[in-house]
Amino acid sequence: METKQRATRFSGRVLLFVCLFSTSVVLGAGQLLGKYSLEIEKPVENIRSSPNGEQIGTLIKGTEVVELDREGKWVHVQVDGWMWGPSLRGFEGAGVEPSVDYSSDQHQDRKAEAVGESSVRPERGNLHRYTAVVAKIVEPDLGDFYGISLDKDLQQLVIRFRVRDISREVLEIRQMRVQREVVDELVDKVKFKAVRIETNRPNGSGEVGIEVAVTTKDNIRKDHDVEQWRGLTRISRDGGKDWE
Repeated sequence: METKQRATRFSGRVLLFVCLFSTSVVLGAGQLLGKYSLEIEKPVENIRSSPNGEQIGTLIKGTEVVELDREGKWVHVQVDGWMWGPSLRGFEGAGVEPSVDYSSDQHQDRKAEAVGESSVRPERGNLHRYTAVVAKIVEPDLGDFYGISLDKDLQQLVIRFRVRDISREVLEIRQMRVQREVVDELVDKVKFKAVRIETNRPNGSGEVGIEVAVTTKDNIRKDHDVEQWRGLTRISRDGGKDWE
């Protein structure tokens, strides 16, 4: 479900603390929209239970929050959104059994059997919970993180980020490195067959998605150098119209 108030791990009416590093119009983690409205400006920002308190989740770029109070450079905010009820402990709704875990493999197997597709197993877990993990792989050294998604038809993890004025060799090294680290982090958490990296041109021009590198999971190896990686990777310089 997509809403304007997007959040990782948290959507719904909750109270959070976000640290802002300036009191000007651009507020570091958030940008001032109105008298009490802010918008997350960084690709991913931590949320905490109190100033310098326990991290309880993350918010992604574009999430709108309402300022309730300030304590130094910490801002007490509220996020307004919706959550799927059966995902909440104690939820009881019409025709819903609160004990059912709708994200579990057991439930998905029963669902597949009910429609005659017992051999088909869907993606495990919620990909959005790993956005912060992948963002940390990319930023700040490799580029500006744009997002992660799963192409269910092709079973490809798609990682998007922007690079700034580097050589083609460096771009390929970064594509290879992100693939390796993503596989390390997600291989046992998400079902996929390949990792697709999408960036802009290495000189910093063009839209993210014009440069594409796709490598199957089995061919993403830590002991491969960039030449070996290139020989096992499908590479496109025009958004996937033509492949090398």
